[in-house]
Amino acid sequence: MPEKFPVERRAALIDPDRSRVLGPDKIVSLLPIEPDHAVMDVGCGNGFFSFPLAGYLTRGRLYAVDMQDGMLQDIRDRVTAENIGNIEVVLSRESDIPLPKEGLNGVFSAFMFHETQDQAGFLRLLKGLLKPGGWLAVLEWHKREMESGPPVSERIAEEECLGLLEAAGFMLASRPYLSEEHYVFIVRRPSP
Repeated sequence: MPEKFPVERRAALIDPDRSRVLGPDKIVSLLPIEPDHAVMDVGCGNGFFSFPLAGYLTRGRLYAVDMQDGMLQDIRDRVTAENIGNIEVVLSRESDIPLPKEGLNGVFSAFMFHETQDQAGFLRLLKGLLKPGGWLAVLEWHKREMESGPPVSERIAEEECLGLLEAAGFMLASRPYLSEEHYVFIVRRPSP
C-alpha cells in the first residue's frame, strides 16, 4: 500500500531546488485557471503549489486540502504571517473532503494521486466537487527508476492514469509536456 509523504520530511517539499526543477509558476500557467475561480489544491502538503495558485486567484479562493494537519499548520502559519486572505485550509479524509458539491471550478492534484488507496473512488469524489465543465489537473511521476520520487512500484504509468481518469467520466483537455521525470493530465468534467 502506498504511503503518505511523512510530515517530518515536509521541509523537502519547499526546498528551493524543488522550485527550480518543477517551476510552480510555469505549471500554474498551463492550467485553465481564471482569477475568479474556486480551486482546490488537494494533497497540498505544506503549500508548495498552494501559494502560487492563490497568487493567481486574485478574485477567487484557494482551498488548501490535506489529510495531515502537520502539513496544514505550515500553511496556516504563512497565511497568518503574510495576511493572505484567499486561502482556506481544510483538513480532510481520503474519502471525504468537506467542501460543497459542485462548488469548485478546478482541482489541482500534484504527486499525491499515487498515494490514494481507492483511486477510482477518489476520482468520483473529486468529480462530484467540480462544477460541470470544471477542470482537474493531475501531476505524477513517470513510472521508471530515477533519483527522486516514490518507489517505482507505487507510481502510476501515464496510460494507466489516463485510463482511470476516463473511466471516472473525465474528458482529456490537454496533456502538456512537463519533464523527463513528471507528467500532467488536464481533464474536464463534462457539461450536461
